[in-house]
Amino acid sequence: MTLKKHTPRPVSSQEPFISITKSKSFSFSSRLVDEHDLGDTESISVFLDDEDTVIGFQFHDDDEEDTYTVTKQGESISVTAHSLVRQLKDIDHNQTKRYTEYDFDEDDMMLTFDYSEPDYYYGSVDTGSDEDEEDDEDEENDEVESEDTESE
Repeated sequence: MTLKKHTPRPVSSQEPFISITKSKSFSFSSRLVDEHDLGDTESISVFLDDEDTVIGFQFHDDDEEDTYTVTKQGESISVTAHSLVRQLKDIDHNQTKRYTEYDFDEDDMMLTFDYSEPDYYYGSVDTGSDEDEEDDEDEENDEVESEDTESE
C-alpha cells in the first residue's frame, strides 16, 4: 500500500489568482478579471522570458493578430494553450497550479508572474478530477459534521 499526503483545498479564494491547469490552459479568476477591468477581453498575447520562468499576458478588447482567443466562463476568463504550457520549463504538467503573486501594468494591460513558484497545487496526479470531486464532497461533509459536533 502506498500512502499519499492529502492537502486540503482552500475553501474559497478572496485573492485574485491565475491557474495553469492540468488540461493545459491558463485561467484568470473572476476576482482578477474584476480588479483589473478585464471583462471585455477578447484575446491575449503571450510573452515568455527565455532565461527565467516568467510569463506575460497582454489583454486585448478585440481580436488581435497572433493572439490566443479567450473563453469566458462566468466572470472568469481562460485561454487554452497546449503547446505553450508544454514549453514551460520545470513545471509539473499533471497538476493544476494556482498563483496569487503577479504584477499588473495598467498602462500596457500586461500581467506577469513567475510560473516556477505556485502558491498551491491541486488535482490528483494519478487519477484525475473524479476522485478529487469525491474528496471535496468528503471534506465538505467533514466540515458540516465538525460544525454539528461543536454546537452540541
